[in-house]
Amino acid sequence: MVIVFLFVKKKHTLPYYQMSGSTLQVPKKLLHINETAYTDKWAKDNYEFFHLFDRSINWVAPRQGILGNEDLINWKNKAISLAYNIKNKGLIAGRKEMVRIANEEYGLTVPGRVSSDNTCKDIDDIFCIIGNREWYFSDVEYSRNVIYHLLYLISRPGYNSWLINAEKEWMVEHGVSYETKELNKNNYSHAKGFVYSIMNSTFANTTQKAFRKKLLFLYQEFITVRNRKKFAVSQDFVFVPYVFKNTYKGYIVTPKKQSTTRLKTLPDIFRTGKNWIQDCKALKMDLEKINSLVEQFYNNKRMITTSNQQLLKNPNSKSLNSFDKNDDEEFIADNISGKQCYICKIFHMVFINVSFGFVILFFWIY
Repeated sequence: MVIVFLFVKKKHTLPYYQMSGSTLQVPKKLLHINETAYTDKWAKDNYEFFHLFDRSINWVAPRQGILGNEDLINWKNKAISLAYNIKNKGLIAGRKEMVRIANEEYGLTVPGRVSSDNTCKDIDDIFCIIGNREWYFSDVEYSRNVIYHLLYLISRPGYNSWLINAEKEWMVEHGVSYETKELNKNNYSHAKGFVYSIMNSTFANTTQKAFRKKLLFLYQEFITVRNRKKFAVSQDFVFVPYVFKNTYKGYIVTPKKQSTTRLKTLPDIFRTGKNWIQDCKALKMDLEKINSLVEQFYNNKRMITTSNQQLLKNPNSKSLNSFDKNDDEEFIADNISGKQCYICKIFHMVFINVSFGFVILFFWIY
Protein backbone atom coordinates (compact mmCIF):
# COMPACT_ATOMS: atom_id res chain seq x y z
CA MET A 1 0.00 0.00 0.00
CA VAL A 2 1.41 3.32 -1.06
CA ILE A 3 0.67 6.43 0.95
CA VAL A 4 0.94 9.66 -0.97
CA PHE A 5 1.50 12.89 0.88
CA LEU A 6 0.50 16.05 -0.91
CA PHE A 7 2.36 19.18 0.09
CA VAL A 8 0.44 22.31 -0.70
CA LYS A 9 2.09 25.71 -0.49
CA LYS A 10 0.43 27.84 2.15
CA LYS A 11 -1.24 30.96 0.84
CA HIS A 12 -1.82 34.23 2.63
CA THR A 13 -5.58 33.85 2.76
CA LEU A 14 -8.01 36.03 4.65
CA PRO A 15 -8.57 35.21 8.33
CA TYR A 16 -11.73 33.49 9.47
CA TYR A 17 -13.41 36.63 10.83
CA GLN A 18 -13.15 38.30 7.42
CA MET A 19 -14.60 35.30 5.61
CA SER A 20 -17.36 34.71 8.13
CA GLY A 21 -18.54 38.31 8.27
CA SER A 22 -17.83 38.75 11.99
CA THR A 23 -16.73 42.06 13.51
CA LEU A 24 -13.53 43.32 11.92
CA GLN A 25 -11.10 44.56 14.56
CA VAL A 26 -8.21 46.97 14.09
CA PRO A 27 -5.57 48.35 16.47
CA LYS A 28 -6.44 51.52 18.35
CA LYS A 29 -3.40 53.28 16.93
CA LEU A 30 -3.54 51.97 13.36
CA LEU A 31 -3.70 55.31 11.51
CA HIS A 32 -1.86 58.57 12.18
CA ILE A 33 -2.59 62.24 11.61
CA ASN A 34 0.74 63.02 9.91
CA GLU A 35 1.57 61.51 6.51
CA THR A 36 5.23 61.15 7.46
CA ALA A 37 4.24 58.40 9.92
CA TYR A 38 3.28 56.10 7.06
CA THR A 39 6.72 54.61 6.45
CA ASP A 40 7.65 51.37 4.67
CA LYS A 41 8.04 49.70 8.05
CA TRP A 42 4.56 50.82 9.11
CA ALA A 43 3.12 49.51 5.83
CA LYS A 44 4.74 46.08 6.28
CA ASP A 45 3.79 45.77 9.95
CA ASN A 46 0.14 46.71 9.34
CA TYR A 47 -0.50 45.38 5.84
CA GLU A 48 -2.79 42.67 7.20
CA PHE A 49 -5.44 45.34 7.82
CA PHE A 50 -5.43 46.69 4.26
CA HIS A 51 -8.16 44.32 3.07
CA LEU A 52 -10.52 45.56 5.79
CA PHE A 53 -10.73 48.93 4.02
CA ASP A 54 -10.46 47.67 0.43
CA ARG A 55 -12.57 44.63 -0.43
CA SER A 56 -10.65 44.11 -3.67
CA ILE A 57 -7.59 42.99 -1.67
CA ASN A 58 -7.63 39.22 -1.16
CA TRP A 59 -4.40 38.72 0.75
CA VAL A 60 -3.09 39.79 4.15
CA ALA A 61 0.61 40.12 3.27
CA PRO A 62 2.36 41.95 0.43
CA ARG A 63 3.33 39.85 -2.56
CA GLN A 64 6.88 39.16 -3.60
CA GLY A 65 9.07 41.40 -5.74
CA ILE A 66 7.76 44.42 -7.61
CA LEU A 67 4.16 43.52 -6.90
CA GLY A 68 4.94 43.61 -3.18
CA ASN A 69 6.32 47.13 -3.48
CA GLU A 70 3.17 48.21 -5.27
CA ASP A 71 1.09 46.60 -2.54
CA LEU A 72 2.87 48.63 0.13
CA ILE A 73 2.49 51.87 -1.84
CA ASN A 74 -1.21 51.21 -2.38
CA TRP A 75 -1.69 50.54 1.34
CA LYS A 76 0.06 53.75 2.34
CA ASN A 77 -2.00 55.76 -0.13
CA LYS A 78 -5.16 54.15 1.19
CA ALA A 79 -4.18 54.93 4.78
CA ILE A 80 -3.51 58.59 3.91
CA SER A 81 -6.88 58.77 2.16
CA LEU A 82 -8.62 57.25 5.19
CA ALA A 83 -6.93 59.73 7.53
CA TYR A 84 -7.98 62.63 5.30
CA ASN A 85 -11.56 61.38 5.37
CA ILE A 86 -11.45 61.18 9.17
CA LYS A 87 -10.12 64.74 9.39
CA ASN A 88 -12.87 66.03 7.16
CA LYS A 89 -15.61 64.24 9.09
CA GLY A 90 -14.19 65.60 12.36
CA LEU A 91 -14.18 69.19 11.08
CA ILE A 92 -17.76 68.92 9.88
CA ALA A 93 -18.95 67.44 13.18
CA GLY A 94 -17.00 69.96 15.26
CA ARG A 95 -18.27 73.00 13.39
CA LYS A 96 -21.81 71.69 13.56
CA GLU A 97 -21.42 71.41 17.35
CA MET A 98 -20.02 74.96 17.51
CA VAL A 99 -23.14 76.26 15.76
CA ARG A 100 -25.35 74.31 18.18
CA ILE A 101 -23.51 75.76 21.18
CA ALA A 102 -23.76 79.30 19.81
CA ASN A 103 -27.50 78.99 19.20
CA GLU A 104 -28.78 76.77 21.99
CA GLU A 105 -26.45 77.51 24.90
CA TYR A 106 -25.69 81.19 24.36
CA GLY A 107 -28.40 82.43 22.01
CA LEU A 108 -25.90 84.34 19.87
CA THR A 109 -27.31 86.33 16.97
CA VAL A 110 -25.63 87.56 13.81
CA PRO A 111 -25.46 91.38 13.65
CA GLY A 112 -27.05 93.02 10.63
CA ARG A 113 -29.66 90.31 10.00
CA VAL A 114 -33.41 90.46 10.52
CA SER A 115 -34.54 88.95 13.81
CA SER A 116 -36.36 86.09 12.06
CA ASP A 117 -33.14 84.83 10.49
CA ASN A 118 -30.27 85.95 12.71
CA THR A 119 -29.24 82.60 14.23
CA CYS A 120 -25.87 81.05 13.39
CA LYS A 121 -25.81 78.85 10.31
CA ASP A 122 -22.09 78.10 10.06
CA ILE A 123 -18.69 79.02 11.47
CA ASP A 124 -18.57 82.20 9.38
CA ASP A 125 -21.58 83.48 11.33
CA ILE A 126 -19.74 82.76 14.58
CA PHE A 127 -16.72 84.72 13.34
CA CYS A 128 -19.06 87.56 12.39
CA ILE A 129 -20.42 87.68 15.95
CA ILE A 130 -16.99 87.52 17.57
CA GLY A 131 -15.79 90.21 15.20
CA ASN A 132 -18.46 92.57 16.50
CA ARG A 133 -16.59 94.89 18.85
CA GLU A 134 -19.79 96.00 20.54
CA TRP A 135 -20.59 92.38 21.45
CA TYR A 136 -17.05 91.62 22.60
CA PHE A 137 -16.51 94.68 24.78
CA SER A 138 -20.03 94.87 26.23
CA ASP A 139 -19.00 92.04 28.60
CA VAL A 140 -15.41 90.93 28.04
CA GLU A 141 -15.54 88.18 30.68
CA TYR A 142 -18.64 86.68 29.09
CA SER A 143 -17.14 86.97 25.58
CA ARG A 144 -13.97 85.20 26.65
CA ASN A 145 -15.97 82.41 28.29
CA VAL A 146 -17.96 81.87 25.10
CA ILE A 147 -14.77 81.68 23.03
CA TYR A 148 -13.17 79.32 25.53
CA HIS A 149 -16.20 77.02 25.32
CA LEU A 150 -16.02 76.96 21.51
CA LEU A 151 -12.27 76.28 21.45
CA TYR A 152 -11.49 74.04 24.43
CA LEU A 153 -14.47 73.08 26.58
CA ILE A 154 -16.14 71.61 23.52
CA SER A 155 -13.70 68.67 23.55
CA ARG A 156 -13.46 68.03 27.28
CA PRO A 157 -15.02 64.91 28.85
CA GLY A 158 -18.70 65.50 29.44
CA TYR A 159 -18.91 67.95 26.53
CA ASN A 160 -17.49 65.73 23.76
CA SER A 161 -20.47 63.53 22.93
CA TRP A 162 -20.44 64.98 19.40
CA LEU A 163 -16.87 63.69 18.98
CA ILE A 164 -17.66 60.23 20.33
CA ASN A 165 -20.69 59.98 18.03
CA ALA A 166 -18.67 61.10 15.00
CA GLU A 167 -16.08 58.41 15.78
CA LYS A 168 -18.76 55.72 16.07
CA GLU A 169 -20.37 56.78 12.79
CA TRP A 170 -17.06 56.47 10.96
CA MET A 171 -16.37 53.05 12.46
CA VAL A 172 -19.83 51.78 11.51
CA GLU A 173 -19.50 53.21 8.01
CA HIS A 174 -16.28 51.24 7.46
CA GLY A 175 -17.42 48.15 9.33
CA VAL A 176 -14.56 48.04 11.84
CA SER A 177 -14.06 48.18 15.62
CA TYR A 178 -11.07 48.44 17.90
CA GLU A 179 -9.22 45.39 19.18
CA THR A 180 -10.15 44.41 22.71
CA LYS A 181 -6.80 42.89 23.61
CA GLU A 182 -4.60 44.90 25.92
CA LEU A 183 -1.24 45.90 24.54
CA ASN A 184 -0.50 47.73 27.75
CA LYS A 185 -2.39 46.66 30.88
CA ASN A 186 -2.00 50.07 32.48
CA ASN A 187 -3.36 52.47 29.90
CA TYR A 188 -4.42 50.71 26.70
CA SER A 189 -8.06 50.39 27.71
CA HIS A 190 -8.18 54.15 28.40
CA ALA A 191 -6.36 55.18 25.22
CA LYS A 192 -8.38 56.98 22.56
CA GLY A 193 -8.71 55.26 19.21
CA PHE A 194 -7.10 56.65 16.06
CA VAL A 195 -10.42 57.94 14.68
CA TYR A 196 -11.14 59.98 17.82
CA SER A 197 -7.54 61.25 18.06
CA ILE A 198 -7.33 62.36 14.41
CA MET A 199 -10.73 64.06 14.51
CA ASN A 200 -10.02 65.86 17.76
CA SER A 201 -6.52 66.98 16.82
CA THR A 202 -7.53 68.29 13.40
CA PHE A 203 -10.61 70.14 14.64
CA ALA A 204 -8.80 71.63 17.64
CA ASN A 205 -5.69 72.78 15.77
CA THR A 206 -7.48 74.34 12.78
CA THR A 207 -10.14 76.06 14.89
CA GLN A 208 -7.74 77.41 17.50
CA LYS A 209 -5.36 78.77 14.85
CA ALA A 210 -8.22 80.50 13.02
CA PHE A 211 -9.53 82.10 16.22
CA ARG A 212 -6.04 83.06 17.35
CA LYS A 213 -5.35 84.90 14.09
CA LYS A 214 -8.69 86.70 14.11
CA LEU A 215 -8.57 87.70 17.78
CA LEU A 216 -5.05 89.06 17.41
CA PHE A 217 -6.11 91.25 14.50
CA LEU A 218 -9.28 92.42 16.21
CA TYR A 219 -8.42 92.74 19.88
CA GLN A 220 -4.66 92.27 20.21
CA GLU A 221 -5.15 89.14 22.34
CA PHE A 222 -6.10 85.48 22.11
CA ILE A 223 -7.10 82.63 24.44
CA THR A 224 -5.14 79.45 25.08
CA VAL A 225 -4.69 76.70 27.63
CA ARG A 226 -1.06 76.14 26.68
CA ASN A 227 1.73 77.77 28.61
CA ARG A 228 4.50 79.74 26.97
CA LYS A 229 6.80 76.72 26.78
CA LYS A 230 4.53 75.17 24.13
CA PHE A 231 4.68 78.22 21.84
CA ALA A 232 7.63 78.57 19.49
CA VAL A 233 7.36 82.38 19.47
CA SER A 234 6.39 82.79 23.12
CA GLN A 235 9.09 85.42 23.63
CA ASP A 236 6.96 87.81 21.56
CA PHE A 237 3.90 87.46 23.83
CA VAL A 238 2.81 88.07 27.41
CA PHE A 239 0.92 85.19 29.08
CA VAL A 240 -1.50 86.23 31.83
CA PRO A 241 -3.17 83.40 33.82
CA TYR A 242 -6.95 83.46 33.58
CA VAL A 243 -9.82 81.33 34.91
CA PHE A 244 -12.64 80.70 32.42
CA LYS A 245 -16.21 80.02 33.55
CA ASN A 246 -14.94 80.19 37.16
CA THR A 247 -13.39 76.73 36.75
CA TYR A 248 -10.96 76.17 33.89
CA LYS A 249 -7.44 77.55 33.90
CA GLY A 250 -5.87 79.11 30.86
CA TYR A 251 -4.15 82.24 29.59
CA ILE A 252 -4.94 85.54 27.96
CA VAL A 253 -2.06 86.14 25.57
CA THR A 254 -1.15 89.60 24.25
CA PRO A 255 1.72 90.62 21.96
CA LYS A 256 4.51 92.63 23.54
CA LYS A 257 4.48 94.91 20.52
CA GLN A 258 0.98 96.13 19.81
CA SER A 259 -0.08 96.31 16.15
CA THR A 260 -1.41 99.61 14.82
CA THR A 261 -3.60 97.94 12.19
CA ARG A 262 -6.89 96.20 12.70
CA LEU A 263 -8.69 93.80 10.39
CA LYS A 264 -12.02 95.14 9.18
CA THR A 265 -14.89 92.78 9.89
CA LEU A 266 -18.30 92.44 8.27
CA PRO A 267 -20.05 94.59 10.94
CA ASP A 268 -17.37 97.27 10.41
CA ILE A 269 -18.06 97.25 6.68
CA PHE A 270 -21.80 97.43 7.26
CA ARG A 271 -21.41 100.48 9.50
CA THR A 272 -19.07 102.22 7.04
CA GLY A 273 -21.40 101.49 4.15
CA LYS A 274 -24.45 102.75 6.02
CA ASN A 275 -22.70 105.99 6.96
CA TRP A 276 -21.51 106.47 3.38
CA ILE A 277 -25.03 106.04 2.01
CA GLN A 278 -26.33 108.65 4.47
CA ASP A 279 -23.62 111.06 3.32
CA CYS A 280 -24.56 110.50 -0.31
CA LYS A 281 -28.25 111.15 0.44
CA ALA A 282 -27.29 114.34 2.28
CA LEU A 283 -25.68 115.52 -0.96
CA LYS A 284 -28.98 114.94 -2.82
CA MET A 285 -27.71 111.87 -4.69
CA ASP A 286 -30.49 109.56 -5.86
CA LEU A 287 -30.35 105.76 -5.82
CA GLU A 288 -29.34 105.58 -9.49
CA LYS A 289 -26.26 107.72 -8.94
CA ILE A 290 -25.28 105.76 -5.82
CA ASN A 291 -25.64 102.45 -7.69
CA SER A 292 -23.56 103.83 -10.55
CA LEU A 293 -20.80 104.85 -8.17
CA VAL A 294 -20.82 101.47 -6.40
CA GLU A 295 -20.58 99.71 -9.76
CA GLN A 296 -17.55 101.78 -10.72
CA PHE A 297 -15.89 101.07 -7.37
CA TYR A 298 -16.57 97.35 -7.81
CA ASN A 299 -15.09 97.32 -11.33
CA ASN A 300 -12.00 99.29 -10.18
CA LYS A 301 -12.48 101.98 -12.82
CA ARG A 302 -10.14 104.98 -12.77
CA MET A 303 -11.85 108.09 -11.44
CA ILE A 304 -11.05 111.79 -11.55
CA THR A 305 -9.36 112.99 -8.39
CA THR A 306 -10.42 116.38 -7.08
CA SER A 307 -9.73 118.31 -3.92
CA ASN A 308 -11.87 118.10 -0.83
CA GLN A 309 -13.26 121.60 -1.44
CA GLN A 310 -14.35 120.67 -4.94
CA LEU A 311 -15.99 117.50 -3.70
CA LEU A 312 -17.88 119.08 -0.83
CA LYS A 313 -19.87 122.19 -1.52
CA ASN A 314 -21.89 121.61 1.65
CA PRO A 315 -19.64 122.71 4.57
CA ASN A 316 -21.77 120.74 7.04
CA SER A 317 -21.25 117.45 5.20
CA LYS A 318 -18.78 114.90 6.63
CA SER A 319 -18.72 112.38 3.81
CA LEU A 320 -14.94 112.33 3.61
CA ASN A 321 -14.70 111.55 7.32
CA SER A 322 -16.16 108.10 6.65
CA PHE A 323 -13.10 107.17 4.61
CA ASP A 324 -9.65 106.48 5.99
CA LYS A 325 -6.51 107.71 4.30
CA ASN A 326 -5.81 104.18 3.15
CA ASP A 327 -9.19 103.95 1.40
CA ASP A 328 -9.67 104.81 -2.27
CA GLU A 329 -10.08 108.59 -2.36
CA GLU A 330 -10.72 108.77 -6.11
CA PHE A 331 -14.25 109.83 -6.91
CA ILE A 332 -16.18 111.04 -9.92
CA ALA A 333 -17.02 114.59 -9.00
CA ASP A 334 -20.46 114.63 -10.54
CA ASN A 335 -21.42 111.47 -8.65
CA ILE A 336 -20.33 112.92 -5.32
CA SER A 337 -21.70 116.44 -5.64
CA GLY A 338 -24.55 115.76 -8.03
CA LYS A 339 -23.00 118.15 -10.57
CA GLN A 340 -20.11 118.07 -13.01
CA CYS A 341 -16.91 119.59 -11.64
CA TYR A 342 -15.50 122.71 -13.23
CA ILE A 343 -12.50 120.87 -14.73
CA CYS A 344 -14.82 118.35 -16.36
CA LYS A 345 -16.91 121.12 -17.90
CA ILE A 346 -13.85 122.78 -19.41
CA PHE A 347 -12.53 119.49 -20.74
CA HIS A 348 -15.93 118.68 -22.22
CA MET A 349 -16.25 122.09 -23.95
CA VAL A 350 -12.73 121.94 -25.40
CA PHE A 351 -13.28 118.41 -26.68
CA ILE A 352 -16.59 119.35 -28.39
CA ASN A 353 -15.16 122.51 -29.99
CA VAL A 354 -12.02 120.80 -31.29
CA SER A 355 -13.99 117.88 -32.67
CA PHE A 356 -16.44 120.23 -34.41
CA GLY A 357 -13.54 122.19 -35.91
CA PHE A 358 -12.01 119.04 -37.40
CA VAL A 359 -15.34 118.11 -38.97
CA ILE A 360 -15.72 121.59 -40.60
CA LEU A 361 -12.11 121.44 -41.87
CA PHE A 362 -12.70 117.96 -43.34
CA PHE A 363 -15.75 119.05 -45.37
CA TRP A 364 -14.05 122.34 -46.44
CA ILE A 365 -11.06 120.47 -47.93
CA TYR A 366 -13.16 117.98 -49.85
